[in-house]
Order: sequence, then structure tokens, then C-alpha cells
Amino acid sequence: MKGIILKDLYENFRIFKNGVSYLAAVLFLFLLIEAMQTGDLFSLKYFFMLITAFVFPLLGCSSIESSLEQDEKVNFDKIQLTFPITKTEIVLSKYILGICFLTICNVFSLIFVFSFTSSHNKITLQEGLSAWGFGVLFSLVFFAVVNFAFFLLGRKLGLIVYIFIAMLFGGIYGAVSSLKGMEFLMAGDKTMIFIIGIPIGILFVVISFFLSLACYKKRYS
Repeated sequence: MKGIILKDLYENFRIFKNGVSYLAAVLFLFLLIEAMQTGDLFSLKYFFMLITAFVFPLLGCSSIESSLEQDEKVNFDKIQLTFPITKTEIVLSKYILGICFLTICNVFSLIFVFSFTSSHNKITLQEGLSAWGFGVLFSLVFFAVVNFAFFLLGRKLGLIVYIFIAMLFGGIYGAVSSLKGMEFLMAGDKTMIFIIGIPIGILFVVISFFLSLACYKKRYS
């Protein structure tokens, strides 16, 4: 299982196309941060929430697409079935690497929250933590749904689901922020988010794993 995780890690960063994609995503993130600081208060909070609650989580959920793409290109998804490793370990390896990616991106998001709120008085730490809490919850639910979609539908259709859900949540975020205002979004109840919401998000990931495992076993039975 460790070898598959290292293989997937290699494919995410050492293959030129995937490495460039991550660099482009980081550049886009920096451009968003710069754009955030040039507008009015609404724009500042809008982009802050967008970066903290959506962009970082989306980056954290991208590892499985790169590894599945390479697996399908060289038929490694079938070759690995001949290895002395169970199907459960194969699926688990994808989820472990994905959770590691997700954790790292959420940690960077938290660092961004602390650094930005300490240097700008227009957004309070409480507002920043609320945005971050939403991001952690969104990342867990998005991770669960997208990973299951990839195992159920394959890489190509799974990628379509990934893009569709990202656009759907982006549209909902834009509509709510316009109709309700940024104060409504950034004044979320942190107790509800961290004590109730995030455990539910973790439950989604656990259910997603077992559903993905069932799909994988059925496909290669």
C-alpha cells in the first residue's frame, strides 16, 4: 500500500503536466489574493471567503484525478491487482493520499486566515475562523462525493462530476453572498460547524470509502 501511495505522489508532482497544473493553481491563488486587496469591503470579504472556503479545499481534492489518469493510460489499475495487496488496501491508499492532500491544504488555509486577519483589521479572526470552518466542512463533503464519483464512473466522467459540483457550489456561493450579504456567510456559528458539521463531513468520507470499495470490488470481481 505504501508503494501505491508513493507512486500516486510521484504522478501528482513529477509528471510534467500535473506539476505545471499545480503551479498554475498556486499562481491563480496568488492572483486571487492580490485581487482581493484592491476592491471594497464586500470584494475583500467575498474573495477571502472564496479562497478560504472553496479554493484551498478544491486544491486538496485533486490528487485522485492525476493518479487515476496515469493508471488508465498504462493499465496500472489492472496490473496492481496482481500485486500481493488487497483491493481494500488499493482503495484505502487513494483515500489516505487524498486525506493527506486535504489536510495540508486546510492547514495552509488556516495559516492564511491567521496571517491575513492579523495584518488587516477589516476581517476579524472570528470571521476568518468561521470561513475556515466552512472550508473544512466543504472539503470533507466534496472529497467524499468526488472520490466516490471517480470510483463509480471512472476518471473522465468523475472529472466532469468534479467540475460540475465545483461550479454548482461556486454558483450557490455567489447567489447567497449577493442575496444575503457577506456578513451572513462569515458570521456562521463556529460551534455548529466544528462540533456538528465537521463530524458529519468525516462520516461522509467513511461512507464514501465503503461505497468506493464496493464499486471497485464489483468492477474487478
